[in-house]
Amino acid sequence: MAWVLSLSLVGCVSVEEKQSAIQKVNAEFRACYERTIRARGSRHFRVPKERAMERVAVALETLGMTVMRADSLTGYVRARAPAPAPLDATEWRQAVARDLPQFRRIVAGEVGLLGWFVDFEPEGLDIIITVTGVDAGSGVDMSATMRMVER
Repeated sequence: MAWVLSLSLVGCVSVEEKQSAIQKVNAEFRACYERTIRARGSRHFRVPKERAMERVAVALETLGMTVMRADSLTGYVRARAPAPAPLDATEWRQAVARDLPQFRRIVAGEVGLLGWFVDFEPEGLDIIITVTGVDAGSGVDMSATMRMVER
């Protein structure tokens, strides 16, 4: 991703090493993210699915995101925004402070010492949030996923 590509400024790191670092970072963070999804799963809300999905779309727009697709009947909303949205600058820095040590450890394992100096910045990244809702008894079970992609 873009944050690892900042290594391209350093001529000592080969394209293969950068690609390997990107793949390792993605794999390790994906595994952690999937564990979180399994542990926390979805949340139940006592409202009709259609209303819940409409409110999700409004909430994402309020957070500065552009809703790319919304279908309240099928229970699907997808929104996108330039990073750091939906976080503000302070929240972004807090998230980076939590994830940067693991990120640098992974990168350093692939590119060596230079990996300890890589930063994690929002420039050039978009955040995509996907929310799904499924009818469940007296309401809707909802889950959300979030990922970063290069612009």
